[in-house]
Amino acid sequence: MGLGGALSMTGPAGGPPVVPGVQVGDLGGGGMLGVIGILSALVERATTGRGRFVDTSMLDGIVSWLTIHAGQALATGQNLPLGHGPLNGAYACYRVYATLDRRHITVGALEPQFWQALCGTLGLPELIDRQFGPPSEQAEIAAKLQERFDTKTRDEWVEVFRDVPACVGPVNDVLEALADPQVVHRGMVASVDGAAVGPGPAVKLSGFEPSPAAPAPGLGEHTSEVLARIGVAEDELVGLRARGVV
Repeated sequence: MGLGGALSMTGPAGGPPVVPGVQVGDLGGGGMLGVIGILSALVERATTGRGRFVDTSMLDGIVSWLTIHAGQALATGQNLPLGHGPLNGAYACYRVYATLDRRHITVGALEPQFWQALCGTLGLPELIDRQFGPPSEQAEIAAKLQERFDTKTRDEWVEVFRDVPACVGPVNDVLEALADPQVVHRGMVASVDGAAVGPGPAVKLSGFEPSPAAPAPGLGEHTSEVLARIGVAEDELVGLRARGVV
């Protein structure tokens, strides 16, 4: 993320770059793009019979995600200062705010209709027409929003906005996220023998039910099964075991 330019935009204005809590480059830039390339090559092989060498990297992935940031920088010759991008601090309508209990709530009211709903619910209708005002106004608007959010706890604000189309939600910790009703409903908590162990499959396919998660196999637990699949007969397996090969 440092080499690819993404880290330079991640963090608050006036502060240092902030290391993300998840491995963006490894999982998104590396693993995910590798899978996409492999699947694309498999589709072509099934269609044409021709194979492909798939080449990607974590750095390639990070740079490919710059999208609007790269276009803007190349067009203007200017880098956005930390925390001053339209989606990472420039606008009061798209930020994270602290609440009375010093927890946090997300505000993603970028579209005008969401901003109008937010301001109406907070009792700040005078801010509606100032949504995309200059930086000096954004600081003032953010201060007014923060003053309002300081009057209730995070969970109280979640209830206030539950049926309001304003793109407001809680900053959950990991355990709260895994207990969220929507996360549970979507099957995103995998369990083994009744105990939750981690994330479930993010991609759902119609007509296909993933196999239940199972404990990690012990050393050599499936040796016989795997060798049988590739044609090793039982008597051969006995011999392999006798010689200490498996």
